[in-house]
Amino acid sequence: MRAPKQGLRALVLGILRGQRAMKSEEALQEVKKNISNDKIILHVIAVAKIMKALARRVGKDEELWEVVGLLHDIDYERTKNEPSKHGLEAEKMLENRVPPEVVRAIKAHNFENTGVLPESDLDKALIVADAVSGLVIATALVMPNRKLAEVGVNTLKRKFKQKTSPGTSTEAKSRSASK
Repeated sequence: MRAPKQGLRALVLGILRGQRAMKSEEALQEVKKNISNDKIILHVIAVAKIMKALARRVGKDEELWEVVGLLHDIDYERTKNEPSKHGLEAEKMLENRVPPEVVRAIKAHNFENTGVLPESDLDKALIVADAVSGLVIATALVMPNRKLAEVGVNTLKRKFKQKTSPGTSTEAKSRSASK
């Protein structure tokens, strides 16, 4: 399988800047060194898997997108009480270790605080994957073996439909709350 042009371009630019592409295994090790909360680790793994699937779907660099998903909350424990620094602290932590588009996407996923507006497909995909990961994790937790690997698109569609269909407990709660 050939690397997509954009991924190859990022790799070459990174090499020219003295950076090498971080692989997902290395990114996960960095996450585990910097995050002790198991729920946040599960969250970044879920986001990474979503990012990888999105990259495959749109013909982008799967490894790069997965790494972005893994690293997007690497500064969580340093910034959990200061959301305005989330993403900016990650930039310091990852300086000269990842290509610039990785750092940009991480900062853009907290654009409300960083001022870095999402522009690229990578930036936007991270925002979507971050938001959707909650549904994916919640679905995994009700699966027989409680594993992310068990969660498929059809399962997610059914769960989403259950949460938003007329007559569901969610709708009933909404109606009673508005009375």
